[in-house]
Amino acid sequence: MEEVAQEAIGHSGHVQVLGDRVRILRPGVMAGLSGNGDRELPFDQIQQVEFRDAGRHVNGWVRFVAKGDRPTPISTSHLVMDPYTVFFTYSQESDFKAVVAEVERRREARARLANGVVQEPPSSY
Repeated sequence: MEEVAQEAIGHSGHVQVLGDRVRILRPGVMAGLSGNGDRELPFDQIQQVEFRDAGRHVNGWVRFVAKGDRPTPISTSHLVMDPYTVFFTYSQESDFKAVVAEVERRREARARLANGVVQEPPSSY
């Protein structure tokens, strides 16, 4: 089984950060309600990550925009059907912020490697 670097469990699914991709799991009833099953999206296929904060009475969401997909604005009703969007509650938000931070960190590191930029070690005086 592959190591999960970061995970968040939301209202409409789970998001896992793996070595080279994001996995979205929709267990049980959630898969049927959204019409979407489990999905995986490699980091190099992510065009951007969209994040909407949750409020005490309004769900937030994270959307991984695949290359070729249209970034928002799209309506919430369309987001519900989007295979790479997961909704979360106010109490789950911090876990989703951590997932987004880890995805962005890994995407940036991969972009640096692809461009031949190697991070220099800190210099000692």
